[in-house]
Amino acid sequence: MQQLGLLALLIAGALIPYLVERFAYGIRFGLFAILFWLFVAQCALIAVLLVVAETLGAGSLAGNLAGIGAGLLLFVIGFIPFLALPVCLAVVLAMMGWTWLQGRTARPKPPHRDGHP
Repeated sequence: MQQLGLLALLIAGALIPYLVERFAYGIRFGLFAILFWLFVAQCALIAVLLVVAETLGAGSLAGNLAGIGAGLLLFVIGFIPFLALPVCLAVVLAMMGWTWLQGRTARPKPPHRDGHP
């Protein structure tokens, strides 16, 4: 049951950007709200799996599967940002490079001040 306290702290930490978005900027349901509620759903599923695993014990197949599922979900919550961040960074850099290349080739040269090319 120690893990449930950790999950409560994680949810409280994820609540801060959601509250800032909600009350400081007045956005009813924005990006941080979506991320917060997805995180809450993941944490609730982990909590249910941990309770099932502790209730049924390590001797039963259902208890073992619940423990494995909770462990995988905890791994995914920690691993996905490390996978998504480099991918998002690469996409942003590629988009910026493409925009820069398009702007360089499509933009006409400005005339000189004296009127000669």
